[in-house]
Amino acid sequence: MDLRGVQHPSLAVPTSGFGAVIPPMLQTIKKQQQEILDYLQANKIEFERCDIAISDESKMFMRENVPENCRPVGGNPLPPQIFNNDHYCGRIIRKPVFIQKLLKDKRENQ
Repeated sequence: MDLRGVQHPSLAVPTSGFGAVIPPMLQTIKKQQQEILDYLQANKIEFERCDIAISDESKMFMRENVPENCRPVGGNPLPPQIFNNDHYCGRIIRKPVFIQKLLKDKRENQ
């Protein structure tokens, strides 16, 4: 008797789906990062995306260049952090302030 393709209910293997549960903190970071990227793209501001998850150099730059008064108590700064070259612009875009600061920095660096 050929049983290929036939499965008895008692021998059925449950279907498995693999994924990852993203903690709320990481969901917040991901959402903030996307908001910043969307804002920069919508306003046609050229930028370089630095992924600290794959670049230790970027991670160290971010950690070392966030000003002391902007660091969390007892820990390292978390992304997203915004820089214009070596100048720290902030963590979250407060749109008018961020754009004014970014444009001022660009004019001074030209």
